[in-house]
Amino acid sequence: MDSALKVEIDEEMVCGIEHHMNKQFTDALCTMLGHPRKCPHTHDIPMGECCKQIKDIPKDISD
Repeated sequence: MDSALKVEIDEEMVCGIEHHMNKQFTDALCTMLGHPRKCPHTHDIPMGECCKQIKDIPKDISD
C-alpha cells in the first residue's frame, strides 16, 4: 500500500491517522480493500457494519 501512496508508511503515521478517521471513511476503505478479515501481520480486523452487509468476505488482505 505504501508504494501506491508514494510515501513510506510506518506505525507512528498510521496511529496518528487512525484517530482522525470517521466511520464513513473507514467503511469506504474497508470496502475498497475487499473487507479483509486479517491484516498483513495476520492480526484479526474487527468486522464493521459494512462487512455485515455482504456475504462473501475474504479471509485476509492477500485474498
